[in-house]
Amino acid sequence: HYPKPTSAAKTPVRQKTTSPEKRLVRKKDECGKTTSTENNDECGKTTSEEKQLVRKNEKCGKTNSTQKPIVSKNTKASLFAFEFFYKKEKIISNLGELINTNIKSAKNSLASSAAHSTLNIDDRNNIDLTGKRKTEILNVKYGKTKDGNLLDITHSGYNTIFGINHKRQIYLSNKKNEIRGKDEIINLGNIGTIPKRANIHFHLNPSIELIQTRSGSILLKHSKGFVWKMSSDNQDIDIKDSVMFTPKGPVPCKEIMINMKLEKIRAYKFISCNWAFQLQK
Repeated sequence: HYPKPTSAAKTPVRQKTTSPEKRLVRKKDECGKTTSTENNDECGKTTSEEKQLVRKNEKCGKTNSTQKPIVSKNTKASLFAFEFFYKKEKIISNLGELINTNIKSAKNSLASSAAHSTLNIDDRNNIDLTGKRKTEILNVKYGKTKDGNLLDITHSGYNTIFGINHKRQIYLSNKKNEIRGKDEIINLGNIGTIPKRANIHFHLNPSIELIQTRSGSILLKHSKGFVWKMSSDNQDIDIKDSVMFTPKGPVPCKEIMINMKLEKIRAYKFISCNWAFQLQK
């Protein structure tokens, strides 16, 4: 169990007034910010003809609008995404990335949660790529027994907009060729808007052909002959055409997407979905 990350406390930035600046008559507002009688906005940002005074305030928890959230250009909204290999062949993947391009929309699309084998809600990313929506909780637990390994992880990336947390459990058996997972949406209260749906994405290697059975399970037939079966207790499953970006260029592939309805999450308190991949031959 890793400790919860904490945000560094914001420290007010104070600038001394020199004698040539006496024309800036200053006063304290209700939030404790220093303002100027010349020009002052609602966040306590003071400007003069020569310079702009950039200030922070602990009580109001705001920074002025000239400071942009710092987000790495390599940031991806890929919380709890995973890739899965068998006999050195990739089964579950993500959609890759565009390296030699400056097209922002294309890069953002491949950095989205939907482009990774994870869960997203109402087409919103689990990490805000603009840096405005913070993830305050990221808990990781790992358990190991003689029978297998369990990864238990929770994040709060959707807390402020939907009032929920996402919990994912992944179990790897030591005795069987299988991987089992559970995605759970946990209601935290009447915060934000009520989400409509969650989508669990599984992007598949281009070498895999999909065969849907009458029972609702899906067979993943690899070009090298082995077959895996995907099953879920949620039968609302779509098979979609997609494109994977590899070092050799874009390649057509398939995606399995499980749909979870969330309209009643505040009444049910939590909604979950179990899924599994099992080797057939």
